[in-house]
Amino acid sequence: MDCVFKKHKDKFKCVNCGVIKPMETHRNCTPQAPSIIKKGVNFIKSTVNHIANKMKKVSQKETDRRIDICKGCEFFTDGEHPSCSKCGCYMNIKARWESEHCPIDKW
Repeated sequence: MDCVFKKHKDKFKCVNCGVIKPMETHRNCTPQAPSIIKKGVNFIKSTVNHIANKMKKVSQKETDRRIDICKGCEFFTDGEHPSCSKCGCYMNIKARWESEHCPIDKW
């Protein structure tokens, strides 16, 4: 995946990984995972939304569909606890909650 630069003050900043360059250039992008604080804030927001939505869950079929989409995404991190490096959420939780959605609108 290549960096996607946007003008940031007098320089260019990648919207995926946050690297700042003096000019727009071609660069392989390495998305940075959110900080532990940002992950915590995202989890609290998701939990509040889930509770406000009466803790409704999607079907197993929909959960599987969402996770399959995630597995093809550049932000998907596989492992013991598959997660999204864009929002920092654990996909086995987020994909089940009806109130939640992909941070880059893939589902």
